[in-house]
Amino acid sequence: MKLLECFCDITNQPLSFLKLSSSELTHIVAGFQGALFEQDLVGTSDVTRAKISVYLQDILLEARNYVPSMPPTECGSGLRKKYNTKWKKILLGVDQRKVNYWTGWPVENRKGTKLYYHFANIHNSHGHDFTSGLYEQLRLHISGYGTTQLTMPNKMAGFLSRNSDSWPEYTFNDSTMIYNFFWDFRESFFMSGEAQGLDIDAQMKTWNKYIGFVEKIFILPGVWAEPLGGKLPLAPAKRIDGQSTNVRKNDDGAEVKVKLVMEVPLHLTDV
Repeated sequence: MKLLECFCDITNQPLSFLKLSSSELTHIVAGFQGALFEQDLVGTSDVTRAKISVYLQDILLEARNYVPSMPPTECGSGLRKKYNTKWKKILLGVDQRKVNYWTGWPVENRKGTKLYYHFANIHNSHGHDFTSGLYEQLRLHISGYGTTQLTMPNKMAGFLSRNSDSWPEYTFNDSTMIYNFFWDFRESFFMSGEAQGLDIDAQMKTWNKYIGFVEKIFILPGVWAEPLGGKLPLAPAKRIDGQSTNVRKNDDGAEVKVKLVMEVPLHLTDV
């Protein structure tokens, strides 16, 4: 049960196979049952929370067939109310860092709406200090922005965690690495958008808006390194169709066509 795992984690009561034979199991189960009385732990209906309570009781009864030394556990419909006071005491000492891990890192946007960054993935791959630093900088500035600056950091966090071997924590302290990271993230962003059939011009606008946001709150204050060339990679402001449009010479003197977010040399053809 994922919810029981969450409860054990935020209350610093790790549950292991050995504890199934310990009196600690009794205290853990009682506290969890009490947490299901109201919506402190999970914001579902009373009916759903009651089903979870019964489900746990059934699991423990089945587990006793495999672990006869388990301490006795109670059954019945009144357990949630009976142990709610116990949960209220536990609630005062929950680990807030772990609460954020399970629920998301809370921020308020310019409309005063509470939203959440989903950074559990980078918390696992890049550690608490990096995640906390990223979150705090975003939290301080997000109040002046809309939903784009919530969804894009979530996408960036997902990309970063999936590619943590290529882009470790110190990526953002190195001018070349930070530029290359955003170059690769840009490619992933647009390829994902294309696969979903999203409007490319809208995607370009979203990307450029996000890059401006990143430069304003991370690069200019010196939180992250200044990227190679002084700017993070942008996308063209707008796509223009046609064979003769957006043709220019690059630094090597070759004519290239700017198409989407990549420069395509005109001498290259499909084979």
